[in-house]
Amino acid sequence: MTTLDNLRKAAKRWLKSLRDGEADARARLVRAHPGAPKQVTLRDVQHALARERGHESWIALGTITSDSSILASGSIAMRSVVAAVAT
Repeated sequence: MTTLDNLRKAAKRWLKSLRDGEADARARLVRAHPGAPKQVTLRDVQHALARERGHESWIALGTITSDSSILASGSIAMRSVVAAVAT
């Protein structure tokens, strides 16, 4: 599962690649966020990362990711309760 922390780290790595002048990183940015400025910020990269994953914005991606994490932890907790009741 992709966590929001992992996505934040990925965005920071991508931003570093952009600042280092890597052509592949710039091409990826243009594909995901055609309107991105020449001097990108972390916010621009986060937006592009969200768009790559089919979301309108970083906030929308964060909401979905957080909901997934809650559901996953809830599932683990529920399995623990079921196992405790079954014994």
